[in-house]
Amino acid sequence: MKKKTVKILALASILCLSFGVASMFASCGSDGKDGTNGKDGVNGTNGVDGKDGKDGKDGKGISSATINENGELVFTYTDGSTQNVGKVVGADGQDGKDGVDGKDGQDGYRGSTGKQGVSVTGISYYSDALGTGYKFTMSDGTYQVVYTPTVATAGENAASVTSGNVTVATSGSFGSEVTLTVQTYSNTSTDEAVVSNFAIIEETPGVNEIVQYYDIECEGLAEDATVVVTVDVGTAEISPDTHALYHILDNGTTERVPFMVSGTSIIFQTNSFSPYVLAELKADSQEDIVKKALQNAMNYTYEDYEYSENIQTTIDGTTVTCVMPVSTLMEEKDGNMRITSDFARFLGALYRANVSMIASIKYEDSMYTWDKAGTLKGSNWKLGSTTLVSQIDIVSDLMEEAEASFVLTINGVDVTFNVSVTGVEGYLANAVEYEYTDGYEYTGSSVIEGRTVNYTAPIA
Repeated sequence: MKKKTVKILALASILCLSFGVASMFASCGSDGKDGTNGKDGVNGTNGVDGKDGKDGKDGKGISSATINENGELVFTYTDGSTQNVGKVVGADGQDGKDGVDGKDGQDGYRGSTGKQGVSVTGISYYSDALGTGYKFTMSDGTYQVVYTPTVATAGENAASVTSGNVTVATSGSFGSEVTLTVQTYSNTSTDEAVVSNFAIIEETPGVNEIVQYYDIECEGLAEDATVVVTVDVGTAEISPDTHALYHILDNGTTERVPFMVSGTSIIFQTNSFSPYVLAELKADSQEDIVKKALQNAMNYTYEDYEYSENIQTTIDGTTVTCVMPVSTLMEEKDGNMRITSDFARFLGALYRANVSMIASIKYEDSMYTWDKAGTLKGSNWKLGSTTLVSQIDIVSDLMEEAEASFVLTINGVDVTFNVSVTGVEGYLANAVEYEYTDGYEYTGSSVIEGRTVNYTAPIA
């Protein structure tokens, strides 16, 4: 608050000073008694408020943390900048001096051999269908993922809600009025919609028994928001290899949802709120499901695409074999080599023809799930922004060896793909026998042995 300075005593002081000097020449009287103190003056009015200060700069957060090859921890911030905070993996220290020998203790009981310990050898940013976080790579080759939780920006009930054995935690953008509700049902429910949904799951191929049924409803959730659902099943005997999680769509069909297991709970991510059902699969049914899914994909018809008639594809159990003439290998389709385009469409058909069957495809050490928002006409199996098709280089292997072989793990079942090219020998023979019309002649001779050309040239 501003204050006004009072200056009314200045003139009085000058007058008193002048009067006092004049009195010195007139007479010198004795001092008078001190006067009584005056009353306090009235408080001044409040001053005008100061102007608002300028807005501060936007803050920034950490988007990733990695340990580089030098053992240094590097933070990447949300504004794109980075910061190297120095070494966190130090060099081995020097050996300490030998200590003085202690007295011999009594022999203890021999214990059992302990397990080999493991340590963290690296930290990297990680993202999958369940969210984002950090991947801790261990010295034994395994890894653990710690997911980064996100908190709703508004809405008292938006952060999480628990009902019975189901907990729903939200992430993304929220309005001020967001509510989440969870309901669970048993096989004895008489609700008409629930009974109908139970029937749908019971008729799904491979299902042995329904374990749990739960319905998630949300009001006010933004389009870009998702929820992470944790369901305490009450037993650790749940596995993606023996159980399946089905999302019942509004049109009465189902799609299979990937999930992970943590203790006695399953965890999955979604932005849809139709009912979900966890079901136990029949013994050995996973392989049967995959076999049927391969056949369905083989028979799937695209409205805007036709497979090459020159690529002969057969399916025997969980082995897919493709054979083509060398001339087809050199063809292009939709901006890619023909075999790549056909393969992408086949992977796309694995989902499009089997929405309720296939949840994930693993290639090497990476797990790919179907991107329902993807716009690719063939395969939308992705890990983040990386497509599965881009990681399998069929053409290079065929160019080098005329054969290519790789394994995709579909719903935990290994599926082998064998691709080969025929007619290479004939192409080589035609090339050797070709005569140029401009009179050019080879100076040496060529001998073909299988797919090998031995060329002998005279010494000049």
